[in-house]
Amino acid sequence: MRVALSARVLLLLAALLLLVIAIQSSWQRGFVRAIPGTAIGGESFANQLDLAVRGDTLHVLWRVSFTSSAGRPSRLLYIRSDDGGRHWGRPLTVGRDRGRVFSGATRLHVLEGRRLEHSLSADGGRTWARTAALATAQYGARGCDGMCLGDTLLLAYLCPRGRDGDDWAVIQPPGAPGRQPFFDLHVVRWDPSQRVTEQVVASFPVHWWDPRSFVGLARSGDRLDVLAGVDDRESVPESTGYGVVRTLSSRAKLFLCSSEDRGAHWGAPVELLAGEGEVQGPFGAVAAWRGPELLVGYSGDRLPRPRPPGGPAPRIGFVEFAADYPEHGSRTLDIAASGRDAVAVWITTALAGWSWAGFAENPGDAMMIGMGWRQTDVFAARIPGGSGLKRLGATSGLRLTGPRAHASSLRAAIVDGTLACVWAGRSKVGRSPFAYGAPAELFCARVPVAVLPVE
Repeated sequence: MRVALSARVLLLLAALLLLVIAIQSSWQRGFVRAIPGTAIGGESFANQLDLAVRGDTLHVLWRVSFTSSAGRPSRLLYIRSDDGGRHWGRPLTVGRDRGRVFSGATRLHVLEGRRLEHSLSADGGRTWARTAALATAQYGARGCDGMCLGDTLLLAYLCPRGRDGDDWAVIQPPGAPGRQPFFDLHVVRWDPSQRVTEQVVASFPVHWWDPRSFVGLARSGDRLDVLAGVDDRESVPESTGYGVVRTLSSRAKLFLCSSEDRGAHWGAPVELLAGEGEVQGPFGAVAAWRGPELLVGYSGDRLPRPRPPGGPAPRIGFVEFAADYPEHGSRTLDIAASGRDAVAVWITTALAGWSWAGFAENPGDAMMIGMGWRQTDVFAARIPGGSGLKRLGATSGLRLTGPRAHASSLRAAIVDGTLACVWAGRSKVGRSPFAYGAPAELFCARVPVAVLPVE
């Protein structure tokens, strides 16, 4: 009798578990949709995605790259939704290189490549006109973010520079005396008369000739804050069994530059990370205001602990996620804020193997693929109030992706109390890096902020 009762209890528990899984799967399918028309066949990769929001309108820009065996050039694509992500128009090719999109009161802006080639649309993205490159510095932009103040476009970007007129291209790694490379932080203002002004507001000495760099821009009233992230690398001596050799020790740095008058004047940069020890990151940096609190998000591996800024600064809340090798130029962490609500979205990656693929326009420019080819999930969670450090777990929050999915780049916004998260990836992938499974495409999740867990 007891054995039969125990069997019935186990069967009941198993049935309840299956019901919960079915309800969760159905619930997820109700909130997540593939964006029609974005699936690109062949040996393609969708990544380097950007999102601009104005009202209920979402403007999405992303790049599709093809392996050299496919023999097709990359494409920069644009698509829009006028109802917060419920329905979408048809994608339009606007360029070839990686890009950014920004929405003004009556104009749309697309910036492409390191020169920030500027394309302008006055009819909601239906037609585009190329104007001029906005990155006038000699070596172009290494990281860029921006926003629109009405119809005025404001940009911030980092650019390398050599000391005393040294050519950046010939600057050697550390050890060459008298050659100290710098990164300059440029702020560019474009007004509707197409007048462009540019100023260098800060300079950061670095050790390595071309460190990975990122920029995040946030606004609260007349205050502007620019995050400048540099994954610097220093050549240091190390004793080994083969003698003394020089190795690269990474020094992740994250600076905050602020203006109280909409960018007319800027204060001195404040370092936010204590770059002690060896780190790999930040792979990305993002800033967003939630009421009186500036949320600073960054991702990387073995990150240094944040420290309070030394000097006048707003109340800062840090959001940290340790990411494993995101695809080059792709964002794996974003913060969406509106009123008192703030949501973090992030991609967890699992390293499945090392594989390389060249691209059609430059086969020598290889890209590592197959990373995270097992399961790369998108998670979302509300950020609790209060300054300090919030660490995002690898599998915490609400999972938005399905089984065996692959996500490479994401962006998010809060529209009328609903999280709209867009990411590039695949619905399913195979067991190996070359078993693509489903085609590369875009996905959009619409989730009420109130149902998201608090991280």
